Amino acid sequence: MRKNDARKLDHQTLEAIRIRAVEQVQAGESPEDVIRALGFCRACIYNWLAQYRAGGWGALRAKPLSGRPKKLTGPQIKWVYDAVTLKSPVQFKFEFALWTRRMIRTVIKERFGVELSLASVGRLLAQLGLTCQKPLTRAFSATARFGRKVAARRVPGESGEGQGGRRRDLLWRGGRRAV
Repeated sequence: MRKNDARKLDHQTLEAIRIRAVEQVQAGESPEDVIRALGFCRACIYNWLAQYRAGGWGALRAKPLSGRPKKLTGPQIKWVYDAVTLKSPVQFKFEFALWTRRMIRTVIKERFGVELSLASVGRLLAQLGLTCQKPLTRAFSATARFGRKVAARRVPGESGEGQGGRRRDLLWRGGRRAV
């Protein structure tokens, strides 16, 4: 790719180049000389001239860029940011006190009726400069004592003895029971 690639120019600049090139050709200059001076390929000037003949100066104007509309508006995104940074998941009737993407997705669905994928929630959080922590990993990495305390908790509703006479721990690490 050349250093003076026109794809790196913004749309308003490209529009001005197209209009100026067609004006120069109408003033009597050769299309090949005009396009060579601009550094574009030879076919460009003929495409621009055809567009001008078919639709006038308006056909050379920059077209608005389209794309998929955002599912959340600016105020909705601000609300999500405020909710995640200023409030606890417990205030939204979640059992765990650390935010996860799944929790944020649930809050967005309940509040705005917009369904986002977990990947979309992750992208939204990245745009906001936020990241979700993995609760169990964070619980273990906080302190060893805290990790052992959490691992020693029993699963609610469990009788105390699991398979083989050993109780089941709440947390798992690497396929083995947490200590």
